[in-house]
Amino acid sequence: MATETELAWAAGFIEGEGSFGYQATSIIRAKQVSTHEPLEKLVRLFGGGISVDSWQLCGGAAVFVMFQLYPLMSKRRQEQIARVFEEVLNHGIRNRTEKHPYNVLTSLISSTTSKEKAG
Repeated sequence: MATETELAWAAGFIEGEGSFGYQATSIIRAKQVSTHEPLEKLVRLFGGGISVDSWQLCGGAAVFVMFQLYPLMSKRRQEQIARVFEEVLNHGIRNRTEKHPYNVLTSLISSTTSKEKAG
């Protein structure tokens, strides 16, 4: 589990170099062209993999990380995450793992999107 400092670092890096999306599964991407060091740090913190010059995390693990990063992100990135949460609620997620059970994620997402609509 990432520390608060590590989450803050990841949020800042992904804010500038990343994106949140949904294409049959939840996806977080971050791109780095000059060095792989930040991408390797994301792999150490959250898992996922590096392909050429970008890091990607998918499925339940991505939703779990989005939930952790959500309060640290800008309004624009929070809106991206909220759209992913809506897609997950409507269509589910593939690649579910025991570490990130779907029912727990669904509960977390529901509470987050309810707060967004109320606020």
